[in-house]
Amino acid sequence: MTDSVRLDDRLTEYWGGITWARPIGDRFGIGISTFVASRNHRGFAQRNFTAVGENDDVAVVLKTNDYKCSHWRIVWKLGAGTRLQGWDLGTTLTLPGVSLGGQRTGGGRRHKPGR
Repeated sequence: MTDSVRLDDRLTEYWGGITWARPIGDRFGIGISTFVASRNHRGFAQRNFTAVGENDDVAVVLKTNDYKCSHWRIVWKLGAGTRLQGWDLGTTLTLPGVSLGGQRTGGGRRHKPGR
């Protein structure tokens, strides 16, 4: 009796965007960035189970599950910075992304991308 599992999973994500920034006074500045993000996820899982009986009877079970999904969203980041006593300090707040849509194929289980 043998049992084997093979998994292959690949995730890629690309971001592109623009930034607007403005100084306020001599030491302070604010900015906002708008990004469009694309995520692609592809996976493959295979399980192979083989059993040999007393009379050399063979039973083979092969289960394969593959899927592919893509999702687009828009993301905003807010930023602020200042210069204090020779130090440059800043902070960024990333807001939750807004879904622009996506799709999924395969996998047996269907769900809404981005959830």
